[in-house]
Amino acid sequence: MSASEVTVNAYILYAFMGVIVLLLIALLGAVFRMLYVMGGLKVEVAALWRAMGEVRQDISALRQEISDLRTQIAELRERVAENRGLLMDLHRRMDLMMRHRHDADTGNVALTPAAPEPEPVAD
Repeated sequence: MSASEVTVNAYILYAFMGVIVLLLIALLGAVFRMLYVMGGLKVEVAALWRAMGEVRQDISALRQEISDLRTQIAELRERVAENRGLLMDLHRRMDLMMRHRHDADTGNVALTPAAPEPEPVAD
């Protein structure tokens, strides 16, 4: 044997190869475990995307309903304004009807003016 040759016992080489194989198996196990976890996460992410799609549809439906409600409120405001005008007119007519007097001699009803008429001044 020459001085530049390195000799190693075969058992040491086999032990070193065994350690390397065990490390590779451990790494392979870790990789498969990570793939399993990533697959589960992929399913959960897909479920979240579906849920987000449903939420978006619900929001879109709510926006449509809000738009419909605004239209209905506008129509109701018009009706309320119309009813307010009718009530004011009815109130005015009731005021006219309530200002009356009964003639004691004939029993007839005479409407009185809103403002009393000035009495004629004697000359």
